[in-house]
Amino acid sequence: MTSPTAKDIKAMADTAGVPVDEETATRIANSMGPVFDGFATIAGTLPMDLEPSLYVLAQTTKVPA
Repeated sequence: MTSPTAKDIKAMADTAGVPVDEETATRIANSMGPVFDGFATIAGTLPMDLEPSLYVLAQTTKVPA
């Protein structure tokens, strides 16, 4: 698990249709760094997928009783 760079943030924002300038991408990357550092110790050990795109699937899938 590595912290996103400003280049990564810019690419993700552009893909999402919410383009940001270089300064904003850098600010976002700098503010996200500590979050990634905090989760680094437990990365790969959680019993669930942390990919945000799967949240809707997890919330709408019925689990058999």
